[in-house]
Amino acid sequence: MKDHEITLNLTSAVNSLSDVNKLINELESIEEFFLKMKAKSSLSQVDVPKSSIALEELAKLNSLNLMKSEDREKLNLFLHFIRTKSPTIHLSFGSSPDDKFLTKVTDWFRAQVNPYLLISIGLQPTIGAGFKIRTTNKYYDFSLRKYLTANKQTLVETLGTIVKQ
Repeated sequence: MKDHEITLNLTSAVNSLSDVNKLINELESIEEFFLKMKAKSSLSQVDVPKSSIALEELAKLNSLNLMKSEDREKLNLFLHFIRTKSPTIHLSFGSSPDDKFLTKVTDWFRAQVNPYLLISIGLQPTIGAGFKIRTTNKYYDFSLRKYLTANKQTLVETLGTIVKQ
């Protein structure tokens, strides 16, 4: 699959490489189920594998039917492409961000940078407030620690005037 052949979209629920890998494993399980169904002559005990909300959402967004082999194959190729070719950024926070915030961040980056961008989240308790961003070739520090260090003289002067009062 080449860049100009990509016609599928990612949902906000799929925002990391781990999410992509889970969906690929899920699709493989569904495919195995259908292969077993072809081999069985008796359909007396059929346990259709349950798919996750993320996989259902992804299929619905792209108007795909997971019961159809060609749709599963199309989605599988797309997810393998995303796993190997998508740009990834690493965000570090002082504490674990909630899912709602992460969804908003993912949506913003996909709208502004790349619609197939994946995000890796890390924790650095020393950050305190703010965050750090790392890409393949860039690093940005938007932490409170960095801000206070850069403005140390102003902070000292302000604290000095407060203490004198």
